Amino acid sequence: MHRGHLLLTLLLGFVFIAVPFQASTAEGPLFSPDLAFHFVCGGVDRSSLERRFEGFLRDSGFRLVNKAQVQHQHEIYFFDSDIIGLDDQQRIVHLISVPQTPNRYSVTLETPPPTRRSASLEERILNFVSGGLGCEVRQITRGENRSDAIRYYDEKLRQIDNLFRELEAIQGKRRS
Repeated sequence: MHRGHLLLTLLLGFVFIAVPFQASTAEGPLFSPDLAFHFVCGGVDRSSLERRFEGFLRDSGFRLVNKAQVQHQHEIYFFDSDIIGLDDQQRIVHLISVPQTPNRYSVTLETPPPTRRSASLEERILNFVSGGLGCEVRQITRGENRSDAIRYYDEKLRQIDNLFRELEAIQGKRRS
């Protein structure tokens, strides 16, 4: 794949992953995160919060990509923060912060359908944000998905895997 195409794909990414809470159709919800919440964190600057959140994800066994960091290096500013983590159990954690909303973030945790709730991971994430970062957690929601949502989830996983491969290709070219 051409380097320009790799970079464009990484920079623009996959739009539906950035939608923080629920994918739906005219017939109703198609996919809901297992856990979704907003938080306000006035006491921690964004770069420090991102580093600490990335450390938490890595310590929890997640591979991650900081899409916003790559985008910002190319003067593209869709989101202030946009971190995606994926673990071996195909669980996805996503942190975003939208420009013009300083100190406000959204987090989602998703598992493959049908929902395979991970209560311990949900609690660790909430405890890390409230206790570890000292932020105020708001608007917690928990969703359930039926098995027919698997196609949506598989497509999302495919796009995340492509994102990791593209990032590795871009980073590999920089080292050469």
